[in-house]
Amino acid sequence: MTPNGVFMRPCTSKTFLLSLLWISFTGLEVLSGQPVQYSVEDSAIAQVGDDFYGIQYHSNTYDSPILQEKLSEIPIKKVRIWARPNQIRPNIEEWNWSGLDNKVNEVIDAGYEPIVCIFQAEDWYTGTPENPWWNDTTAVNQWLTLSEELAGRYADKIEYIILFDELNYLHQDNPYYISFSNAADLFIQTASTIKAVEPDLKVGGPSGFNGWENGHWGNYVFNQTEHDTLLDFISSNIFLSWDKDDSDQTIINKTIWYEEAPMKIRSMLNSTHSPTLLLDAYNASALWTIDGTKDGELWTDPRNVNTFGGVYQALAQLHSVKGGFDITLKWETIGGYGIFNWYPDFNELPTYYSWELMVKRGGLRPGSELIKINTTENPIQDLPHHSGMNVDGYRVQPFAILDSENNITVILINKTDSLKEANITPPTDMNSFQLYQFHEFRTQDALAAVDSGSVDGNLTMELPPLSINIISYSESSLLTSTETEESGSEPDHFTLFQNYPNPFNPTTSIAFRLSEASFVQLSVYNARGQKVKGFYGNRLPAGEHSLLFDGSGLSSGIYFYRLTVDGQTEVRKFALIK
Repeated sequence: MTPNGVFMRPCTSKTFLLSLLWISFTGLEVLSGQPVQYSVEDSAIAQVGDDFYGIQYHSNTYDSPILQEKLSEIPIKKVRIWARPNQIRPNIEEWNWSGLDNKVNEVIDAGYEPIVCIFQAEDWYTGTPENPWWNDTTAVNQWLTLSEELAGRYADKIEYIILFDELNYLHQDNPYYISFSNAADLFIQTASTIKAVEPDLKVGGPSGFNGWENGHWGNYVFNQTEHDTLLDFISSNIFLSWDKDDSDQTIINKTIWYEEAPMKIRSMLNSTHSPTLLLDAYNASALWTIDGTKDGELWTDPRNVNTFGGVYQALAQLHSVKGGFDITLKWETIGGYGIFNWYPDFNELPTYYSWELMVKRGGLRPGSELIKINTTENPIQDLPHHSGMNVDGYRVQPFAILDSENNITVILINKTDSLKEANITPPTDMNSFQLYQFHEFRTQDALAAVDSGSVDGNLTMELPPLSINIISYSESSLLTSTETEESGSEPDHFTLFQNYPNPFNPTTSIAFRLSEASFVQLSVYNARGQKVKGFYGNRLPAGEHSLLFDGSGLSSGIYFYRLTVDGQTEVRKFALIK
């Protein structure tokens, strides 16, 4: 029992330092009842594709060394670029490829692979909202000519071409209507034209919002052409909120749609057709304003990029893999790619740290497999489902991943605003574990383990509200010291020394060495997880640094000092004896 009256159930024989910190920050109530049980089965559900991660193009930023360095920490491969006919061919006599050339070359020079989307250019040189250009034979021929020119121009630079984005084939009375059959016909003509230039180019579409729309359109294409090879992939957009009054809980409960949408598409297609599935734009919300006035402006909802956005993003990525999306492209919002703020600083947003955590600690990397995980929690009833599918949604959504080195991670995402408790049965043959968390008070340092130890039975732990909790199991033994708790990997650019003297009364020296200039924070905590002193919080040059810690105002006992350097953390224990 802590002095705050909160029972801390130990998960190992070690003190759970940052779980104590969470309790100290929030003053949460005592948990009651039995924890939910979780266990893993060695049964593969889905595999993370080689091209799984991607983003949207953001103007003239890829030549930034700052951006390139930060993007290198997450395995992004694809970047979607818009090709707008009304810019490339603003009138029937004029061609202007320079803008698209610059974008394609910029992305390639940065080491990424462009995906070009030929947008239907609703406002082109001809046509009206009531009678769009695709009803005009001359304009259709110009569209085909443009597609042919584009294929020849970039055949050796791109692999994927998306045709269309968010066509209106559901509301005939609304502007720019096109029927499913006419959209399929236009695709067949365009894809045939492109593949006549370069047969190896992959062509797909239509990037609609609903799984059933995209599956229905796909069937039209497959049924109207003799050659199944014309439609290489089906693309989808998924944004879960268009209503400024949607609550956080309403939005996060619909994240199962990322699993249900690809399942729906697959269920609608003939078993002989198995196109790649591409999620070419995803985010939590299309609405809101950054000042919270809820006036419905597009793409400014802070929930896309704050802690909520980080948890949402992890759910979207995990459900997308599980449901069968092969490629996912994060939509940009409030700055660079939805994970940084604006050029030129590209400071990381919480969504960046969430993404990095899923890749580096969660095991959600190309080649890894999602495997089955069991839970004793009853699914939430009456959830809004997508296109008639029925994936179970839980208050704590569980996932498990097997990586290429046979390590297993259990990922428990608490989607609620209350503390939850979990009891995890360790996977067979696992000998050690490390625990990582992402939540309101832990974003930038989420890569640092909050606990680690040998597997000696079930792990019982508390899951903070709206949090990602990763238990990384390994077959190898964890080499730990009774005095040092390190982050998930050996720090490669700093060393934290043991204080001297230790024990101390009342002063002691704390020293560390930096191999390069870095952002540094050093904090001291008592055994209850309460911060008693903080130092630095700024950038320091390479070299050795030291400070004198004075414990005159503190009582005798065990304390911890934690050094965080550019997001990597190391903790050591010391004793004050008066």
